[in-house]
Amino acid sequence: MQCINKRLKKLLLAVSATIMLSGNFGSFISIIVSASENNETEDVVTEAVVQDGLNSKDESINEVTREEVSREGSNEEDIQDEAPTDRVDGETKEVFLDGAKDSYSDMEKSYMDFLNSYDELTEEEIIENLDAFQLFIDDEDTIHSMIEVLEPKGFGASQNKDLVERLQFIREENKQKSVVNSLMTTPLEEVSNMNMMSLSSTANNTTVERIAGQNRMRVAENISRRGWNSSDTVIIANGYKFTDALSGTPLAAHHNAPMLLVSDKGIDSETLTEIARLKARNVIILGGPRSVPEHISNTLKNRGLNVRRIAGQNRYDTSRMIAEEVISLRGPSTAHLVNGDAYADAVSISTVAGRYKQPILLTRANELHPEVRKLTNTIKDWRIIGGTTSISNTAENQLKSRVSNATRLAGKDRYEVNKRVLNHWGISGGRVYIGSGTAFADILTGSIIASRENSGVLLLDESESNIQTAENYSRNRGLNHFIILGGTNTLSNRINERFRDLYKSSKKIIYLDPGHGGIDPGAVYGGISEKTLNLSLARILRDYLVSSGKYEVVMSRNSDTFLTLEQRANDANARNADIFVSIHYNAMGGVNAGRARGIETFIHHRVSSGFGQETNRNAFLTRDPRIRDSLRLADQIHPRLISATKLNDRGIKGNNFGVLRMTKMPAVLVEYGFMDNATELSIIRTTQHQRIAAMATKNGIDSYFGF
Repeated sequence: MQCINKRLKKLLLAVSATIMLSGNFGSFISIIVSASENNETEDVVTEAVVQDGLNSKDESINEVTREEVSREGSNEEDIQDEAPTDRVDGETKEVFLDGAKDSYSDMEKSYMDFLNSYDELTEEEIIENLDAFQLFIDDEDTIHSMIEVLEPKGFGASQNKDLVERLQFIREENKQKSVVNSLMTTPLEEVSNMNMMSLSSTANNTTVERIAGQNRMRVAENISRRGWNSSDTVIIANGYKFTDALSGTPLAAHHNAPMLLVSDKGIDSETLTEIARLKARNVIILGGPRSVPEHISNTLKNRGLNVRRIAGQNRYDTSRMIAEEVISLRGPSTAHLVNGDAYADAVSISTVAGRYKQPILLTRANELHPEVRKLTNTIKDWRIIGGTTSISNTAENQLKSRVSNATRLAGKDRYEVNKRVLNHWGISGGRVYIGSGTAFADILTGSIIASRENSGVLLLDESESNIQTAENYSRNRGLNHFIILGGTNTLSNRINERFRDLYKSSKKIIYLDPGHGGIDPGAVYGGISEKTLNLSLARILRDYLVSSGKYEVVMSRNSDTFLTLEQRANDANARNADIFVSIHYNAMGGVNAGRARGIETFIHHRVSSGFGQETNRNAFLTRDPRIRDSLRLADQIHPRLISATKLNDRGIKGNNFGVLRMTKMPAVLVEYGFMDNATELSIIRTTQHQRIAAMATKNGIDSYFGF
């Protein structure tokens, strides 16, 4: 293996460009990546589009043998600092500081110092070093991990396993932006599928367990029984007013203590029995008497237990007091800031906070809470969890003005934030806990055992799109052991079945429906029929989808054939398709012919009878999971079409179209442009434009499924 050669001439450090060596380190090397040549790579399609229904007199769809297909770019928020670079004439050059140009020995020494100091470093220091030592490319453009090269002699097997797993998940944090013949330097979040030293399981079998109970108290006790044979300390919180307990995971983790739940009415006999089984001597109550009444404290004291309460005037005060206790026990470290009124981000970060015994602080969305301000002199390193809706830029700036470092980890919704947390801090092995993204009590108690196992909690709900995204996430990381937190009222047996069969069939079934056909030409303008354009675009889209290797594609028709609407919908239902995409072109006709232009996308909108009037998204019945998922599909496809084609945006609308009404899966009908507008027809009939539209549609489908 040609690993480190020619002075690491083609070193690729994928996030932090600088090796920040801490602890007992001697000299350090600051290395800036040497980027590949900055050549844009065009996606070139050379095959012709087969056309049906055209004769020699028709104005044929223009054949284009080579053209650029526009691809949608990623707008993901970069949650890491941009790597510093020295640029000369647009290129990035190597920079070596405090080390010789031939720096292999310096790097080897630094690497071994890092390994020898591993147990003494903070989590953030470890992350910084992993960023720096992660990847490089040799002169044969082979990607390697520094750990492969610099063998960790004398480094413990468990430590090495932890180190490798951290690399795995940092590297896979977000989807790869560009993997072509030459690799361009990208932020680490954007690098994935570079599968060196992968610990991902390729097994086709999964284990799915469930920790359930008659109610959340019983679930907490069953989690306790699963994780602890005994415990000197038990944490008590109200299972129905659990805001005070949101910050409790790191404290519980420090004491290696389970969390048990009570209600306002009292403490159940089953909970008392579990405390006795654990042989606990100490109880820590989280929250004031309004959360956990004093008579519960007295009941515990009467059983000979040492009981103390951590309680403030409100949830923010309580979280600050819990944080101060964690700091007194562990010393100041990184703190995590979450919205005190929205629980999802808090439960997502709780396993990380428990793993590293780092405090969780609650704040309001629009300002940094005064209770948080009290700790900014003590804690200087902060992670803001959630987007600007959860914690505003104002609150972020207020925090940054008071501390030395504050970075945000965000996503478009709670589920994306959750996956970013899991990616950023990693999961040990193939096990992950699954919790509801809308009912958090079971996660509150389950996060402690998950943190102890260096695992995490994957959030999802019953919507098809979120299940599919969670499935894809799990497949991409080779996860094969799933533990569902809570009973079937929280997450149904459908979740069991889906994750049990996770690896049985990884390809999604896409049903493409080229509208019209045969005796039904659809709109006819400029010597070309809509049915021909529909089929041409559908074939291009099919080829893009199939070539990705992610999809099985079924087409309602692949020739100039007539099918009823019922036949199309019934066929899609019978094939158990994952999504349905109906492809059409538009026309106003009559006196309005030629006046309209642009793309519009439809989902099903119910009406009591008849064809019905189209409606906008404000009237969509999104309580119906199928309609909600159809809207999510439309929201991924439609904006990409507008961005790629530059055609007018006519919006996402609802209507009672037959194929949308009769299909059982998420379904959209896309009108790709107006044939009765001569200018637009001259554009949409070309192969080049159809390829652009097909690629944008494919990218939208990829995004919907989380690919």
